[in-house]
Amino acid sequence: MLGPFNTASLAGTIVQFVIFSAEPISTVRNIHLNGSTIANRELVTTTRDLKQMSEDIKSKKTPTSSTTPLSNDEQTLDELATGCKAVANELLTALADLASDGSKSRRKIVSKAVKAICGKKKLDRLSQRLQKAKTSLRCVFYSRFGRIALSKLQ
Repeated sequence: MLGPFNTASLAGTIVQFVIFSAEPISTVRNIHLNGSTIANRELVTTTRDLKQMSEDIKSKKTPTSSTTPLSNDEQTLDELATGCKAVANELLTALADLASDGSKSRRKIVSKAVKAICGKKKLDRLSQRLQKAKTSLRCVFYSRFGRIALSKLQ
């Protein structure tokens, strides 16, 4: 018979085991049913949108003539859009590696789930880089067009 402290310790261990095993089981289930985790699918959508926005900014920032140099704001915006696109491509590649290829093999699904769990830190790092680039892009964009709007009001 277990004493009260041993019983509490056993109960705590069981709770930890259930919590610890819930994430891998949920990840395997999501990959089996949907091809990837919900968070990864949302991240793909957001990353694609941001990549498209960066491409749109780059395509619209070109000067009117080839001899006209870019202003400092335009040059900064161009560099940020280029960096944002590069991080987005890197993140999309990492997410594609974690998505299921349509195989219903248990071994492949479990393998993808393990990669998804182990690759979470890398995805978080890339996501943070993309978020910083997005924030910088937005600041420069609003700064530039805010000044243009203010100059038209005066």
